[in-house]
Amino acid sequence: MDASMNDEHDFYTRVWLYSRSDERVENGAAWLDEDYPGWYLRIDTTTLDIGNSYSCICGQLFVNNILNTSGFDYAKKAIFNRQTEKMAMLGFEVFNEAPEVEWGDKYEELLHSHEFYESQGTKVEYEILGVEWVKQINKRMDQYPGGI
Repeated sequence: MDASMNDEHDFYTRVWLYSRSDERVENGAAWLDEDYPGWYLRIDTTTLDIGNSYSCICGQLFVNNILNTSGFDYAKKAIFNRQTEKMAMLGFEVFNEAPEVEWGDKYEELLHSHEFYESQGTKVEYEILGVEWVKQINKRMDQYPGGI
């Protein structure tokens, strides 16, 4: 695959990732609900930064002062067995490599929108994931204000 085709594949994959951020985060939140009930009470949304290994969701939940490592790094090693793609599918991380996806007419409008051209890159993906995490946290706070 030549460079221009690779760039085009990466572009289309980013469109897919952005359009699926809400589903990824919803799945990640559901996983946390099951394995870590009340997790949302431990997240400070004012400092939440998905691109920072200390203040992202895993960074805030899995702080490990004994090992002197970030919560994200601890989760990546101890919980996800270094499977960053699994972490990305659950909205905890961006994809380092583009997953293979199939395209359809469904994304045609998004592919040609000016907003998308202006918002390429992992920084934007981190921001989008952060917004989706705040939505999931607020949803749980509204349903269970004092925790489960």
